[in-house]
Amino acid sequence: MKITMALIIALALTAGGCSKSKSVDFCEGVDTEGRGVSCGKEFTTGDLTGVLTADQPFETENIIVKIMREENGKMKPEKNITVAVDREKKMASFDLSFYNPGKYSVEAYKESEKIGEGELTVTDTY
Repeated sequence: MKITMALIIALALTAGGCSKSKSVDFCEGVDTEGRGVSCGKEFTTGDLTGVLTADQPFETENIIVKIMREENGKMKPEKNITVAVDREKKMASFDLSFYNPGKYSVEAYKESEKIGEGELTVTDTY
């Protein structure tokens, strides 16, 4: 009985660890259904599309996207953008521009609640 209970607990913990977390993905564009195309974590300088996948419908008209860049080992705010979203949807895309190489963190907020985040590295074009 103890082995069975331990197995059930282990499986429950493993299943919880595999759930998709709320995230911001970085892509070269989106398809007609709004899903990211050519997504990744490393890009050269230029324009990208951020794709936010939230756990729940947005239930708001706008979200705030905060872009931070690493400087001297700390993330410093670079800019904020307001993105219009569909209240009933859980996915939204928005334009991003990265013209300075470095490490970036992008966080999406509904009022003061963080609803997604992602990190990427931008390198110079040669």
